[in-house]
Amino acid sequence: MSLNFLFLAEYSPQFSADDVSYMVGSLYFILLFGGLILDFVLMRRLLTSPLDWCGLTGKTVGRPWFPKDVFLLVFVLASIQFMAGSFYWLSVKLGWVQQAEKEAAAALVQGVLFHGVALFMVWLLMRARNCSWNAAFGMNWVCLKRALGQGLLSYVGILPVIFVISLVYQLFLYAAGYPVTLQDVVEIFLEPQSGWSLFCLMLLAVVVAPLVEEMLFRGILLPVLMKKIGLGAAVVVSSILFALIHQHLPSLIPLFVLSIALSLLYVYSGSLWGAIVLHALFNGISICILLLLSP
Repeated sequence: MSLNFLFLAEYSPQFSADDVSYMVGSLYFILLFGGLILDFVLMRRLLTSPLDWCGLTGKTVGRPWFPKDVFLLVFVLASIQFMAGSFYWLSVKLGWVQQAEKEAAAALVQGVLFHGVALFMVWLLMRARNCSWNAAFGMNWVCLKRALGQGLLSYVGILPVIFVISLVYQLFLYAAGYPVTLQDVVEIFLEPQSGWSLFCLMLLAVVVAPLVEEMLFRGILLPVLMKKIGLGAAVVVSSILFALIHQHLPSLIPLFVLSIALSLLYVYSGSLWGAIVLHALFNGISICILLLLSP
């Protein structure tokens, strides 16, 4: 099979870096243009037939989550994150690992540990109150089929909004003298590493992280806040926390806007699947574009 692949590769079209940049830019422009059209259509529809958000909040508010669940998850996950970070820092200081060589591996282990413990904790809470995935998050196979289309349309629709807001925000940071950099976790993808390591990092960013983060922020935190302060304030507060937890100022406002879209999609659909699909598309396409355009 490998010999056949090499034979075909010899006669396949070869693309230069400029060709790849042109194709990626063209596809991105098409997505932006399609998003503008979709936003225009949705805006007209919302103006003529406004959504009854008060009626749509019933399913989300009725989820079986309480403030004590949020406090327990925050305590356990913060402790895990602190211990993992401290162990890695101590290992580097003592010379057990080389920071430049092991940063990708450390990020992978820390990410798997954090998201694995979070998923296990959620499962324990659900089992303790005999709660199904459908009752806890509106996650069933019927909703998953519909969520694939909702997530894709939501991604195309939110893309022009995030693009414009990101551009304005980065210009503001540039004018203020703040360096506009990539997130540390994103820069790890650009480091020299094995294909297996890159595959695991992609799996973590595109599958595991969207699933777990949506359960925590939209699935649990948002309903708890909605019961206390209402839909609008809950969306804003949870989105601020979602943006802050990434600890990256240049991404603060874009992540805040993305979180608002994720929250509204969850409330509108009544299922967490749509938000998970949108989150996965955002992470996956962003990383792919970065890898394709990197030297």
